Amino acid sequence: MVPPCPQITGVSLQNIGADSVVVVYTSTGSTVGYEWGPVGFAQGTGTMGTSNANPLVVTGLTQATSYDLYIRNDCSSSGNGFSVWSGPFTFQTTCLAQSLPFSEDFNFGVGCFSPINIGSTSVGWEHQPMGGSNQFGDLDGTPYMIVDSDQHANGIHMISDMETPPIDAGNLTTGASLVVEWDQYFNAIAGGDSGSVEVYDGTNWVVVWSNQADLGAFGAPDHQFIDITAHANANLKVRFHYDDNNVWAWYWAVDNVTVREISCLEPTNLGLISRTSNSAIIGWTAGGGAVATNVEYGISGFAQGSGNSQITIGNTDTINGLVPNTTYDYYVQDSCGAGGNSLWIGPFTFSTRCIMGATTLPLNE
Repeated sequence: MVPPCPQITGVSLQNIGADSVVVVYTSTGSTVGYEWGPVGFAQGTGTMGTSNANPLVVTGLTQATSYDLYIRNDCSSSGNGFSVWSGPFTFQTTCLAQSLPFSEDFNFGVGCFSPINIGSTSVGWEHQPMGGSNQFGDLDGTPYMIVDSDQHANGIHMISDMETPPIDAGNLTTGASLVVEWDQYFNAIAGGDSGSVEVYDGTNWVVVWSNQADLGAFGAPDHQFIDITAHANANLKVRFHYDDNNVWAWYWAVDNVTVREISCLEPTNLGLISRTSNSAIIGWTAGGGAVATNVEYGISGFAQGSGNSQITIGNTDTINGLVPNTTYDYYVQDSCGAGGNSLWIGPFTFSTRCIMGATTLPLNE
């Protein structure tokens, strides 16, 4: 028996934009009612409307937001009331073009990134809660993204991208650099799975980083910092590309992605050159353009701003007046004159030596 007001069928969501979505459907009536709201909303609390258009264009949405949509036939003009609702149909709006700095910590979903599956598996890059759900861990105690061959690609070739929207990086400050950085745990397998980071230079995708080895760990992520100044343009994109090489591999976890302009590059490769019971010689690699370096040090765990500070020229410094057999942290920051200061980098942790000489017994350690 055909109901007096048949249910809508054949619903398809198309042309999903930053603030709108096109709804195509099959209906025997001339008017439809619809309701939309955030994913999981209770029907009756969303935004409602009616239309006699097919396709139906729903507007007023917010970029980078996930929604549920319901739709039904409105047969009230013929005295037959309404059909049952069809839905929910879940979708996420895209992002508008972004400006610098662009950053995403994935704490509330995929943000403005678009996961794109290229291989045979239906699951590629996916959002993970704090502590993980596929694998038991996270990078820094917060949610993150993972592409997981171990969970989803047994006997299936997994190839998946995670791509930013366009980022306007076409007007960098004179002398400034453009960098992309992220935290990660790449758990490789001997079969040759691989990951790469590529940037769109306005014409082509260019590989700026690639890897096939273990890097980082849950709770101790590897941090990458890549200069992409040569590829800056007004429609820059960044994508994370994974290929498990058609083997049942492990996974790649990514968090805290940033694309930013910097006028003073951060120092890298902090280390300890030598130490005594009351002094230490520390060293680092200057980021480029530095005319001096600020150093702050203190007992391990000290809060930055409360430590001891000194300024040095070059890429080494001597710290005197330390306490024997004590653990210290230090941070460094390059100063580039008119280019301002870099971010602080650190801490690097080291311990002073014990005082050499006669020891009173008993000795306890």
